[in-house]
Amino acid sequence: MMIVIPMLFNKQLTAVTKRISASNQELIASLNDWLGGLFELRWNGAAKKLWTRISPKAKALEDSYVKNETVDSWIGFFGNITGTISQFALILLASYLSTRGLVTTGVVVSVGDFIYLIFTGLVTMSNNITSHISGKAISEKYQHLLQTKQPADTETNKQVLAGQPQLVKVADLSYEYPNKTIKFPDFTIKEGSKVAIVGPSGVGKTTLMEILSGELTGYQGVAQINDLDIKNIDQESLREKIGIIPQTSHVFKTTIAENVLLFDEGLKTELAPTLEKVNLAATVQGMTDGVETVVDPANGTMSGGEMQRISLARALIRGKEFLIMDEGTSALDEANARDIVQRLLNQPEITLLMVTHTSDHQLVAQFDQVIKLGA
Repeated sequence: MMIVIPMLFNKQLTAVTKRISASNQELIASLNDWLGGLFELRWNGAAKKLWTRISPKAKALEDSYVKNETVDSWIGFFGNITGTISQFALILLASYLSTRGLVTTGVVVSVGDFIYLIFTGLVTMSNNITSHISGKAISEKYQHLLQTKQPADTETNKQVLAGQPQLVKVADLSYEYPNKTIKFPDFTIKEGSKVAIVGPSGVGKTTLMEILSGELTGYQGVAQINDLDIKNIDQESLREKIGIIPQTSHVFKTTIAENVLLFDEGLKTELAPTLEKVNLAATVQGMTDGVETVVDPANGTMSGGEMQRISLARALIRGKEFLIMDEGTSALDEANARDIVQRLLNQPEITLLMVTHTSDHQLVAQFDQVIKLGA
């Protein structure tokens, strides 16, 4: 009977297991999505609010496990009652037979010991069957994500970049990799300048952007913003002032509005004009649900160029006036690339550093300054 009890609860156990599995898959998908865009969350001041998005999925998984434990408890309860009654009945039977002289007193004692051993084994077997049906080990799928160490947001002994970046200075700058050393030309960038960083692959364009954004600190030479050595600037204050538009933009599986706002509802009034700035307003208006349209990068809801414009919108809506674009228009066709860059060039308050290997010389000629690497 004790072995049969878990089978009697098979329907409930199967339902609970499916619920756990579904909740687990949803949590994994959410973690993959939001942690996959952690770089952009950090650079747009949203990383600290990430838990508000993940916690409902985690709570659903926790509730599923609680339900599973409830079913396990009922199985254990009925199993224990059945076992206790069975043991008591068998001992009574042996005692009765002893009083009738059919068995000896020693047999009664032996029956008690035998029953104890048998029921201990049955309890273990019953628990194993229950665990097998409920599948408690599925959480292993996301353990590696939970163990991922995230960079700390609080830095000590760092200087705060108080105002907008007004002056960038680079002199005798180099960065050493295990197999090569990259040296950069000296240059100065003033507030409001539009600067193109050009050069063939492998000459250090991305490395330079990572140094200027504070991502790489092991450089030699001078790299300063507002006369502060970049390696000594508090990273969080850099993120507040600098907008990064990476070569490959991450768009989350959520609405267009939330993709741009990233949990900051205070920016909602700026959403429409910002989408206009990045030439995305008409595209969004043509969608069934407008800014509430849920985008899914996996099914091609938006093109690569549109996703890059989402990334640009995140920076502009936060009033960032110092933008670093690492091939930020690489996924756009020539007409859209020209349009986006032209819009940025026409905004005098924006300081723009754009890494590019475009062959559009007319476009590059519109920049105030061209820094050639690998020359």
